[in-house]
Amino acid sequence: MFVPLYPGMHHHHRLVPRAHPAVPGFPPFHRFVTKGFVSDAESSKLLVQVVSDPSLTKSGVYWSWNKDSASFENQLSLEASDLEKARKLWNISDKPVGLA
Repeated sequence: MFVPLYPGMHHHHRLVPRAHPAVPGFPPFHRFVTKGFVSDAESSKLLVQVVSDPSLTKSGVYWSWNKDSASFENQLSLEASDLEKARKLWNISDKPVGLA
């Protein structure tokens, strides 16, 4: 079974501030404008839900949650569904993460 999920915007990670000079402004933007910020606690709760909730067992679904914490099957973009791009990404990322 393979179940991707969007856990939310995380800005706490120590790598994020080094990514781009504009990044320090992203946390308030994501929290108050896009409402895309999810705390570590909330993200953990959603991860536990997706692996333990019997209603979320459909394989290959991209699960998302609305502002009321209701889960739904999100539509994948054409780019996210591009198998050639997926292969390329896998091939360039397997070594750095220790899978090759």
